[in-house]
Amino acid sequence: IIKKNNASNLSQGLGASNNDGTSSVACPAVAVPLVQGDFIELLAGNDSGISRTVSTDNSLTFLSVVEIPTTQSIVKNLVEDKMECQTKVLSSRVSTNGTISGLSFNNLELGKPYKITGQVGLLPSTDVSIDILNGGTRIARARHSVGGDIAVYGVTSSCFNATSTSVTAEHNGTGDIYENSNNQATFLELCQLPKSTICNSNKWD
Repeated sequence: IIKKNNASNLSQGLGASNNDGTSSVACPAVAVPLVQGDFIELLAGNDSGISRTVSTDNSLTFLSVVEIPTTQSIVKNLVEDKMECQTKVLSSRVSTNGTISGLSFNNLELGKPYKITGQVGLLPSTDVSIDILNGGTRIARARHSVGGDIAVYGVTSSCFNATSTSVTAEHNGTGDIYENSNNQATFLELCQLPKSTICNSNKWD
């Protein structure tokens, strides 16, 4: 294995040697330290320049490059492992069933952990609800079925791993979902949790 930097040979590690040139030889693993800018080549031959055949079986002949963590990279990962949130506010009252465009979130990263919180102002004629969905699965809901005055409900989901790139809110039933006014009615906040978060753990079963 030849390690190079700027096309100049820096070091060479030989896995094994074979004198008769006929039998197969299994080479032990060779570790070659690398830094940014290095590249490597795998050469088969002997000291006299005679080439040798290398097995094409990928379980026998392969190269693996492993990045070794440094103090700087560990600190960088810890700093970048942060929570990021976005808030959507309902700007106009919704009375018809279907997706509420003003409360949709897009460009979620599949498999990443998220949580949604907020509050919803509901005024039913008979029964009205708001359903929060990701990938067709309901992750949170608020429902009001008693006529009369507007009621404000808190809404929250448990931690979930995104199965779709969007989170949507849907109006269902008969009644109104009130627009936000001085944070007194409807808004949703979606947070991407730190990547180290484990959703649906059974640690405390």
